[in-house]
Amino acid sequence: MVNVNEFRLFTQFVSNKAQSGNTIRTTDFNRIANQAQMQVFEKDFQTYLQTDMVTEFLGYFLKNQTTSVPVTGTLPYPSDFQHVSSIRSYYVRPGGASTEIPVIEVKNASWGDISTSQLLEPSKRFPKFSEFGNGIRFLPKNIGSVMLDYFKTPVAPVWGFTVASGREVYSAAASTDFEWDIFSMNNVASVYLQLIGCNLKDGELLQFSNQFQQETNSVL
Repeated sequence: MVNVNEFRLFTQFVSNKAQSGNTIRTTDFNRIANQAQMQVFEKDFQTYLQTDMVTEFLGYFLKNQTTSVPVTGTLPYPSDFQHVSSIRSYYVRPGGASTEIPVIEVKNASWGDISTSQLLEPSKRFPKFSEFGNGIRFLPKNIGSVMLDYFKTPVAPVWGFTVASGREVYSAAASTDFEWDIFSMNNVASVYLQLIGCNLKDGELLQFSNQFQQETNSVL
C-alpha cells in the first residue's frame, strides 16, 4: 500500500518544482486524492469492459464472494460494491454431477421480456441476472448460491493530523493509506496534479519522481 503522507509529500514536491503555486488544504487534499484514484479506477474499468483485461491497478479491487440469493431473487449489493465482474452458479446435472456455469447479464430494458417469456424463460441451466438500484436480480429466483466477482470501491485516503504549535502534524494513527502499491503512484499522482491545476509536460513527472527519490531517499 502507498502511504498517504508519502503521496502528499511527493505531489507537493512536484507542484513546487513545477512552480504551480498551489497550496492545498488538508480537507481539499483528501477529497482530490480520492477523486484522482477514482478517475483512474473508472478509466481502467472502461478498459476492462472493452478488452476484458484487468489492469494491475484495477486488480487491487477485484473481490470474490460466494453467497446465497434470497428467495426474493434479489441479492443486495455488498457494502463495498462498485461494479460486477462476473457471476457464476452451480448447476446439478441429471445424475448428480455439478458444474460451475456463468450467469448471463440481461440489460434492464430486456428484463421484463425475459421475465415473461416462455420461449426464453431462464432456468438453473441458463440463469440470468440484471443490476437494479436495490441489488442484483436473478432468474430463476431459486438459483441458490452464486459466486460473485466484483470490483470494490477503493477506500478513500485520509491524511490525518494532530495540531502542534498551531501547525498540522501528520498522524499515522489518524490516517488511511491507499490500497494500491507504489507501481501505481505516478498514474494517480498525474491525475491528482492535473486536478489541482499542475499540468506537466511529457516525461516531467518521471523526472520529478527520480529527483524526489534522490532528495528524500524514498522508493517510488
